[in-house]
Amino acid sequence: MTLKLIDVSRREEEQAKLKKQQKFQMEFDRIDSVNKNYNTLGSSTNDKYMISALK
Repeated sequence: MTLKLIDVSRREEEQAKLKKQQKFQMEFDRIDSVNKNYNTLGSSTNDKYMISALK
């Protein structure tokens, strides 16, 4: 078994933490975009002006 320097261990921990945060942010952004698309669809189907304009 080899021993690691403290700096190396901390750097690896920071990289793992950063990767985890980035993954969480990407998942959050994906979910947020789905919600925005759904809300936009709901808003446009209830828009009387657009409904009458498309007839």
